Amino acid sequence: MAKRTVKQIMCILVVFVIALYCIAGTYARYAGSASGVGEIQVAKWHIEVGGAHNEEDMTIKFNQVENDHVVDGKMAPNTEMYADILIDPTDTEVSIDYWFTLGAITGTEGEAKPQDLSVTKVCYLTPDKQDGENLLEQDGKYTGSILLKNEAQKGFTKDDQVTVRVYAKWVNNEEHNANDSEIARKTIEQEAPTYQIEVTAHCEQHIVV
Repeated sequence: MAKRTVKQIMCILVVFVIALYCIAGTYARYAGSASGVGEIQVAKWHIEVGGAHNEEDMTIKFNQVENDHVVDGKMAPNTEMYADILIDPTDTEVSIDYWFTLGAITGTEGEAKPQDLSVTKVCYLTPDKQDGENLLEQDGKYTGSILLKNEAQKGFTKDDQVTVRVYAKWVNNEEHNANDSEIARKTIEQEAPTYQIEVTAHCEQHIVV
């Protein structure tokens, strides 16, 4: 009787162990996995300089600084002209570095340039249309940046536009009166000469090394 009881107990233990193994195996098979595709959009890049997009020609117009003694839109000794270059980063989503260069002032038809006509100042224009900080020239380039506002981390809007003003002046130099007068006399005999200055601009993403 005792042996039979021992055998029964052993059988029960064997069954119990097998049951535990099966249960353990069942739990071991419970597993989970997941997969997906992470997405991130490319930051927008949309810059206009002087009303032009990438690789387009800018339109730059010089205006006369008010002078009661010279007809509006014309230049003569002792007159000053200015041109505004608008840098518009609206909708762009990265900080921007920009630079531009100013070429020599030349006549559109090869006319002789007044000896004392030259660029005198390049500066930022404030929101109330006043002269702001001067842009310093380095290696022939005027440089600046438009940086994202860290606290906002949003793309640029129209409020982030920057205007750079270029001044050119025909200085009155008594020693060059004869040459200046000769240029002016030609305007009576033929169409008045006009002068131009080439502006090359470049914008790129601001990268901190």
